[in-house]
Amino acid sequence: MSDEELPFVRHSETSEAAAKSMRPSAVNLRQQVFEYLKENGPATDKQIQGALQLAGSTERPRRIELVAEGRVAEIGKVTQANGRQAMTWGVVSDEIVETSVAPPHLSPSSMSTFHQCPQKFKYEKIDNLPRGTSKEALLGNFVHDFLEIFYGLEIPFRVKGAVKPLFQQIFYGPAGVRDEPLGTTEEEGGWMERLDPYVVGTRALREFKNKAWWCVENLWKIENPQRIVSKGLEYELNGELDGVTLKGFIDRLDGDPDSPLGVSTIVDYKTGNNPFRFDRGTETWVPKYKEDPFLQLKIYAALVWALGAGTPNTLKLFYLKDGQEIQSHFTELDIEETKSYVVATKWAVDKAVETDTFPTRVSNLCDWCTYKPQCPAFLREDT
Repeated sequence: MSDEELPFVRHSETSEAAAKSMRPSAVNLRQQVFEYLKENGPATDKQIQGALQLAGSTERPRRIELVAEGRVAEIGKVTQANGRQAMTWGVVSDEIVETSVAPPHLSPSSMSTFHQCPQKFKYEKIDNLPRGTSKEALLGNFVHDFLEIFYGLEIPFRVKGAVKPLFQQIFYGPAGVRDEPLGTTEEEGGWMERLDPYVVGTRALREFKNKAWWCVENLWKIENPQRIVSKGLEYELNGELDGVTLKGFIDRLDGDPDSPLGVSTIVDYKTGNNPFRFDRGTETWVPKYKEDPFLQLKIYAALVWALGAGTPNTLKLFYLKDGQEIQSHFTELDIEETKSYVVATKWAVDKAVETDTFPTRVSNLCDWCTYKPQCPAFLREDT
């Protein structure tokens, strides 16, 4: 694919020249593995790696993809010099399969996924494999649904007295609203039906509801909902930032009462752990990890600016489990840095697609990854 066919890629002359110098020798590694097996017959992963001079972390993902496409399959097993057996792989179909195509747009979350683990990005955005879910993700989804509906109420109705019946209705459905205390109603409907098989049984359901209820109650530790002037709830944002097509959903866009046309604040709800620690020396919240917790909101803020909807000057993260709010001011320097990050990420994604190279990156996050069972990083060398 030429530069002219990549309308969203912009990079410096130096990086562009380097990329062009690499492209004549860049090959589709998956097709290279396929051609080797087609010409030489069944082989083990080790034999393929040796013949093509590929690392295991490069060859195995390509072979796995060929198996998933139905072009390659296990043929048998051979005994290695160490006495252990290894599978042999051979061509079973000569059907031509389309090569990878970059997704039509990126989002803050997909860019984060690419930097965390390119292989996971490929599974999600290139191969379009199901992502799966977890009870933690479902908890976040439920709380987000509740807050979207709650902040959609007229300001006089955003009171604590409205929370319990609304909570019950969203959880059980309209037919499940009851006057019993939270956790005693057994009638199905609403969100409750979506929890199976991740949250099953009376005890697990009660625990789920209590955690969700705690997050909702903690909202009043952070702000007075009746003072919020919302410009958008679960707002879909589509547009271009420096030539890169972006798409995503913002939990809440708040406006300034004195500036009715512009967006002044972007709010993101979190139901997980707070990744900040409070530094008593500086009286500020400091990230515990290297990643910038505000990066996603900075991308949204830069896109709001690019679309001419104002320049959000405040970014807020609500850690509802702890009842804590962390703020960050958004500046013109943030806009430039964010644009550079987005453009560089898009260029890296296109390069990964062109060369069919999506390395794995092992971290603590792997334990929560849907794709761990099929990930090359966790497959045995001799299988």
